[in-house]
Amino acid sequence: MRIDISSVAKTYSIRMIATFISCTFWMVQGRVSLITLEHWAVGIKTAIISATVLLILSFMNIIKQNYKKIAKATITAIVVAIIDYFVHPGHFGLAGTEAILTGVTSASLVFIISMMILYVDAI
Repeated sequence: MRIDISSVAKTYSIRMIATFISCTFWMVQGRVSLITLEHWAVGIKTAIISATVLLILSFMNIIKQNYKKIAKATITAIVVAIIDYFVHPGHFGLAGTEAILTGVTSASLVFIISMMILYVDAI
């Protein structure tokens, strides 16, 4: 099996950035002026762990290359939500509310960014 390092790096980066943005956003409940260095640290930790787990799952062929983007986004949402839940406590709602919102937002951002890249590459 041949591994395209640039493709792996691009996918990892997209997942990490999307997770960081969504995790940090929901920790402050959308009030971005309240973001502190502690929020950044938690967001980065969640993003790195999530992107790494998703990378490992893709190498284990649990996330297949031929899966539709929606299936990949769903797996991303589940993985990010689970990791966010265990990395730090939620700041609002029930115990898992923030984690679920982080997972769904991250998966949505990954999906949108992936579609934009496909569109740009097609031009």
